[in-house]
Amino acid sequence: MINVEDVSNFLVDRRLPDLPPEALAEVFAKLSWDLDDDANVVPVLRRWLRGDDEYRVAVALWVEDVFPADSRAEIVSLMAGIAARFPALVERADYWIRAWDRAYGSSEPGMI
Repeated sequence: MINVEDVSNFLVDRRLPDLPPEALAEVFAKLSWDLDDDANVVPVLRRWLRGDDEYRVAVALWVEDVFPADSRAEIVSLMAGIAARFPALVERADYWIRAWDRAYGSSEPGMI
């Protein structure tokens, strides 16, 4: 039986070499709304954010329709790890902290 993680990895592995992560993120954003709970892509994207594949991390960071974590503390910690591993993604990591603060407020001062 095929699963959503295999399909997600297939899409990344078979992309055109010059496809920007933002373009593939649009596909995952659509899938996050259009698939049932058994095919939820959000857990896959959240696993990618903790991984070492910079492209997969970038794709997950560009999916704007769902927060990458369930709390501000978790987002700050997750984004700090991403910023440390992938300096090119610092700006996008900071985006998610600002997005959380706009949506829910901030009980913690500052950014990563």
